[in-house]
Amino acid sequence: MFKQKITPNPNVIYSHYDNSTNKSYMVNCWPGWCLEFVSKSFGAKPVYRTAIDSFNASPYKHTNYLFPPNCDVPVWFTLAYEPAGHVALRMSDGSVYSASASNSNTAVHHSSLDALIKYYSQANPLTFLGWTEDVEGTKVIEEKSMVEDTTYDYDILSQTFKNMTGRSLSKSEFKYQIGRSWQDVLVTFYSGNEAAVWFNKAANSNKEAKKLTNGLYIVG
Repeated sequence: MFKQKITPNPNVIYSHYDNSTNKSYMVNCWPGWCLEFVSKSFGAKPVYRTAIDSFNASPYKHTNYLFPPNCDVPVWFTLAYEPAGHVALRMSDGSVYSASASNSNTAVHHSSLDALIKYYSQANPLTFLGWTEDVEGTKVIEEKSMVEDTTYDYDILSQTFKNMTGRSLSKSEFKYQIGRSWQDVLVTFYSGNEAAVWFNKAANSNKEAKKLTNGLYIVG
């Protein structure tokens, strides 16, 4: 479970130095400089020359499509005809900002990851590599290790409790969990009297009981 540590600005304006003209330009992005755009969006310091170098160096890679909810993250690709690879900014609503256009200093706002991949499909096809918790070594999201007083945390705990007991968690019961670690809270649910009835049913069910994290099970 993650929360945003640095909120990106996909409309960021920054100074790009162009070696071919020996001039600096104020831009939202520069064609071919996708890593610069994403890094500037997060306010990260430049470290690597190419997107593929940055992805390979990241210790926080996730090679799947399980994007953390309510988080904006970098998404990484190989390019069929460009060894430098590509990186774009995936927003929490599923849309993607990318330095895609070869003749524009404004990032293209794609409606989805699929739309981005389709955009590149003819000229220089993309292959998805994954997403990262950082860009160029700067962490942009972080794990939520403690229960916080948020609607998001309440909804998760309430639904978990309802799955296990048949009723939702009340707001007053939720308040007692704030500030505790998620692991401790789930262990408490696991050992609670109400939940014990649920676990007994799960253990004796003819349906398959799938094990989740922290000793939890779901029957389905």
